Amino acid sequence: VEAQVEGAILNSAELFDPQSETWAPVGYLNEARMNLTATLLPDGRVLIAGGWTGTTHLNSAELYDPTSASFTLTGDLNIPRSSFRSILLPNGRVLAAGGIFLESAEEYDPAAGTWTMAGSMSDIRSDPTLTLLGTGQVLVSGGYDAEGEVISTDLYTPVTTGWMATGAGVYPRHGHTASLLPDGLVLVAGGSSVDYNAWKFLNHGTAELFNPATGIWSLTGPLPAPPGTGHTATALQDGRILVTGGDQFDGFRPKTRPNCNLYDPAAGTWSETGPMIGNLITDPDAWDYGVNWGRAGHTATLLQDCRVLAAGGLMAIPDTFDYLSITAEIYDPATETWTRTMDMYKERSNHTATLLPDGRVLVAGGSINSTYSTTR
Repeated sequence: VEAQVEGAILNSAELFDPQSETWAPVGYLNEARMNLTATLLPDGRVLIAGGWTGTTHLNSAELYDPTSASFTLTGDLNIPRSSFRSILLPNGRVLAAGGIFLESAEEYDPAAGTWTMAGSMSDIRSDPTLTLLGTGQVLVSGGYDAEGEVISTDLYTPVTTGWMATGAGVYPRHGHTASLLPDGLVLVAGGSSVDYNAWKFLNHGTAELFNPATGIWSLTGPLPAPPGTGHTATALQDGRILVTGGDQFDGFRPKTRPNCNLYDPAAGTWSETGPMIGNLITDPDAWDYGVNWGRAGHTATLLQDCRVLAAGGLMAIPDTFDYLSITAEIYDPATETWTRTMDMYKERSNHTATLLPDGRVLVAGGSINSTYSTTR
């Protein structure tokens, strides 16, 4: 029986098959969770960790085994975490860092099924980004603490030196994305920052590049369609970065967007590409007929055939309600267009999407309430 905490959090999971473009239910997580992480392990299993139940930050973790299509519990995190990030390290272990008002990190050993503490970052980081560099180090950028957005960045070196502060970003931001480029630089895009004293909400249309060789951040071309937060960034096979959707929050109401941007690393420039179908209103009797409310808090996954699958998320309609999306669509880089595919079995945001070795996509957990962003 599907469990839902306070009618808002999901423990369901489903698989997308790109060849037939169909979804199929694939059982249930042991705990309902949103703001979780999912990391593909070298043996093909998926590590699902932490999250938020609606009342509690979780320290539990579980493994999805594609061969048996089952979820089994594994060792607990040392510290309950949600709105954190995890990433596979070159040694096959998994690094989990940050979370709601946390500066600590820990590593998961798949062979032992246990977590060990891995030091602390220079700042508390809720909702940061993690990027594996060509050096084997992990770059952690942005996020927020009790005072607001964080401008500092850290480097993590597995096994040897642990954490070390590096150059600060140009702007403090959270809800941004970070992508490794073919030349080894890291592209950070979008996000937001807040001045609560002046009640000003800045939805960043800027992007920055981090140079691991110098530890310096620099601005690159601005995005033609600023995404704000809740967007995704996907590295395409040709090295370009596709940024999809997002939410431009003004302090009172979210405003989701269907717009998409493409970054060309060779030229250092952005261009708009085909907008998402998102949540296009097709009912001719609706007051907003023909309007596309876009999506935010969705997932975007690069498929083995080089297309991109976008699934779920939130659509925010001004002066009315926010709705969770059950829809999915696929972007074709060759034509720069989106086409609708089969709907998921469950509407959701704040979920995870993981490309499995066989080419299918595992979607797990998430929320069915009307918000994707983290409450501070």
